[in-house]
Amino acid sequence: MPAQKAHPDKSMLTAAMKARTSVANAWLAERLNMAKPASASQFARRWMLALHDRKAVAALVSRVKT
Repeated sequence: MPAQKAHPDKSMLTAAMKARTSVANAWLAERLNMAKPASASQFARRWMLALHDRKAVAALVSRVKT
């Protein structure tokens, strides 16, 4: 069974990638199987609107080593 296009894990990863990189929506949508490129942006935006979800993204991004 394929994962949901708006699965919470995908939405959080998309939000983190958009916050830290200049990756294109089309790239994210294709790699994460999120349907249309605009969907990736919408899912990330919705994720970031919730305060607790924004904190989860910040915690995820803080663990990334550059």
